[in-house]
Amino acid sequence: MRKRGRMAALTAVAARQAIHSRRLSWLDEGDDCGLFDEFNAEHPAAAAAVDSVMGWCEDVYRGKIRGLCLMGNTGCGKTHLGNAACGVLEADGRVGSYFYAPANWVFEWVRQGYGNGKPVSIKLWLDTWPLIMLDDVGAEHVSEKGQGWSHAIYLEIAEALCAKPFVLTTNLGVEQLRERVGGRAWSRFGEAIGANGFVDMFDLPDYRLARASRR
Repeated sequence: MRKRGRMAALTAVAARQAIHSRRLSWLDEGDDCGLFDEFNAEHPAAAAAVDSVMGWCEDVYRGKIRGLCLMGNTGCGKTHLGNAACGVLEADGRVGSYFYAPANWVFEWVRQGYGNGKPVSIKLWLDTWPLIMLDDVGAEHVSEKGQGWSHAIYLEIAEALCAKPFVLTTNLGVEQLRERVGGRAWSRFGEAIGANGFVDMFDLPDYRLARASRR
């Protein structure tokens, strides 16, 4: 999975101005996850989300280890906003490179390791990166019988992520997310994210559908 986000170095002040003015296109040209033109920051829920993300960025700038969880329906812009925040921190140079991965990809990678007789170490892998964005948590394909295994994987992920700044995105609400990742992983995620780190974007419209309706 390739690393996301490249641009010239920004100061913390410039980074804040960049996010609030929506000049955000950190990803490769043509990558749908990197374009913010359709992110409606005028919507009350969108404005609140941007403010929450900026608060998280500023905490990371000050050296505070904190998680961020962006929750919302498909197309609300949570992946965009998470990538933009990570891109700003990476570009400023204070955090270092960040790594983006969909949760489903991580689970498939672990499965393949077991299938090939070469179990992987999630901790060693995640320790390579100072900043991680895990996208679409809860969207991974796990059978009902595999819930125990899934919870064990999320516990490994949580133990590795909670030692550094991280971003999660999910289509699930808080209670659904707790059930999906398991109680032990949730306890670690919840402590690292804190009450102010859960960002509700469920009221935002699907920007892809809005864009299509204007064509």
